[in-house]
Amino acid sequence: MEESLLETKYLVTGTILLSSPISAETIFFILEKAKKFEVKIVIDLNWREVFWDHSSFSSEICRAARVNLIKKFLNHANVLKLAKEEAILFFEDENPLLISQQLSNRPDVIITDGKNPVSWYINGLQGITETPSSQKIVDTTGAGDAFLAGLISKLISSGYPSNELEIEDCIKFAGVCGLLTCLGEGAIEQQPYYEKVNKFLGSLIS
Repeated sequence: MEESLLETKYLVTGTILLSSPISAETIFFILEKAKKFEVKIVIDLNWREVFWDHSSFSSEICRAARVNLIKKFLNHANVLKLAKEEAILFFEDENPLLISQQLSNRPDVIITDGKNPVSWYINGLQGITETPSSQKIVDTTGAGDAFLAGLISKLISSGYPSNELEIEDCIKFAGVCGLLTCLGEGAIEQQPYYEKVNKFLGSLIS
């Protein structure tokens, strides 16, 4: 594991793993290892209560305790991605800067809201970025995952953004990834390639 972490820039995880004692113990172990190698931790909150309700471990935990456990876990994040409804549920706020200030690691925070603009607090800067839209939405399954995958891909290929223009570029790229995933059924086959995303971005400029 340590050899692979030497070449790792980002570790991406969600919170569903916390609903099982074994997977929770495993992810906390990996997080501690990753931090020693200065790997950035990206957490997609991805709240799915159904997984907790059907876990023998977590079904006995009240909702408030689940929220507290997840918020404790989020303190490990360097980058936190969450949906607007998750921001309100877990932080009673939808301001990414104020959410960052509630966590000990002061992570960069990106809040998505379906077809609505993305609000973000990244590298000490705060802003809102419009996302592309389409009348041809078929299935929104996997849109959030595609958004985050596109964002991380952009961070790796272009480097971590240091100014508002670079941040806007990353968010727009991620937004197109999310949108293109919605134009067909299912979350897997619709995952877009670079060429398709860049072509769509080019059509927005021209």
